[in-house]
Amino acid sequence: MLILAATLLETGLAISLSSDRPRPITTAQMTDHVAYRHIALRVRARESYYEAASRELRFHHFPTRSVFNWRTPLYAWSLGALPAPEVAWPLLVAISLTSGLMAALLMVRDFPRPARLLAMLSVIVASGWCLHPPIAFYTEVWCGHLIFISLCLASRGWLVVGAAIGLLALFLRELALPYCAIAAAIACATRRRLEAFVWLLGLLAYGFYFARHHREVARLGTVAKLSGDDWIAFGGLKFLLATCRMSFPLALAPAWLLAIYLTLSLIGLFGLRGEIGLRTGLVVLTYALAFSIVGQDFNSYWGWVYTPLLSLGVALSPYGLRNLLTCAFRH
Repeated sequence: MLILAATLLETGLAISLSSDRPRPITTAQMTDHVAYRHIALRVRARESYYEAASRELRFHHFPTRSVFNWRTPLYAWSLGALPAPEVAWPLLVAISLTSGLMAALLMVRDFPRPARLLAMLSVIVASGWCLHPPIAFYTEVWCGHLIFISLCLASRGWLVVGAAIGLLALFLRELALPYCAIAAAIACATRRRLEAFVWLLGLLAYGFYFARHHREVARLGTVAKLSGDDWIAFGGLKFLLATCRMSFPLALAPAWLLAIYLTLSLIGLFGLRGEIGLRTGLVVLTYALAFSIVGQDFNSYWGWVYTPLLSLGVALSPYGLRNLLTCAFRH
């Protein structure tokens, strides 16, 4: 494992220092929220979500050929039900703070108080994008925090509640599917029948939900491809490092720091023990593999889906590195 970590760091540094390294990200570059806000306002005014999305996506020059370019409607229905869409912002801030508290709760059994405090601060600081109100219109941010909270609740024995929150993340954004599939598989493998039933029922319901979504998009005359051809770019480690920029402190950081951050995150997550360590490791590795294959340069904001987990890994990196060195010298 130590050799793999060193290889990852060396390769990441080489890529990040190359001429085509990822560029810094600022909130001024993120303009998709304008369309999403207008869609929510239209839904609040009793317009059909799909009619509203069709008009706004085309007006803002979004590609509409693939069904995956259309967000599933839950986010717009939820924002449209609020007194104003902007009310979502303080709710997002509250959820990001909850993620920080959950990080400390996750580690309460196996780590000392300074480590728990560092983990809480790391998760909260990494969520600094949430201080920019328009970020509340990006479903990836919500999805990432809900996944993190779901995982933390599961670690404390709140399995059904954790499953429900994880499924909520999925209904907000299909990018949560890897997490839900891994959690469902673990529940089935460990024969926790109630938790497995909730996961499988939720995944089945999502299948019907997405099928209806596809039908409605196709009804509007869009080709509505189900394939992901538009995103399969094999960006490899370069795109993976770009997703790390969605950790707020790295938005304007030197490019070489991305490789160090990712390596420390993966090392740190190996400091978690038991099933929670297995679940966290599988989730992060699955997203790392997926983002190495799928995602164009402008999709780096997908990193919000696993940013809380990466920031937790950085906080745990001293413990993970200690475990790796102990195992290495023991053999």
